[in-house]
Amino acid sequence: MSSRAAVRKPSEVSEPTARPKVALVVKIAALGGAGGAIAGAVAVSIWLLIFQFPIIGALPSAILLAGLLGASFGVVLLPLAGFTLLRVIPLWRILLFTIIGAAGGGVVGAQHLDAWFFAWPIGGFAAAVLWLTFEAQRRVRARGIGVGLAP
Repeated sequence: MSSRAAVRKPSEVSEPTARPKVALVVKIAALGGAGGAIAGAVAVSIWLLIFQFPIIGALPSAILLAGLLGASFGVVLLPLAGFTLLRVIPLWRILLFTIIGAAGGGVVGAQHLDAWFFAWPIGGFAAAVLWLTFEAQRRVRARGIGVGLAP
């Protein structure tokens, strides 16, 4: 085998395109929006059913508003968390636990309707992200692979 066959010219090397990465970010952002909408709708539904008398006329508009707010936060927060802290955790686990955390924070935030009511669901999301991060580190240490989250 000649040495010339093993060496490729720079023009022959295929450059990776950015399209698969952009498509992945868009898909994860869409999942984040859907998860945020679910978390917001679940949080307001639980809050209305437990803490308030269910007002049938206000229920659909409250659920819609909470879903829209949750979707707008989820579109930004899920890709941010997924590509930074949670790279080695399966996407379904990230989505499930952050929905639960954001919905729990949303129930508390709906009870405290003040100027910072949206900070509670974000805090629940952040708590879920931190828990997933520490849990992933614990699993890596238990396997004896290493200390960090590197695969």
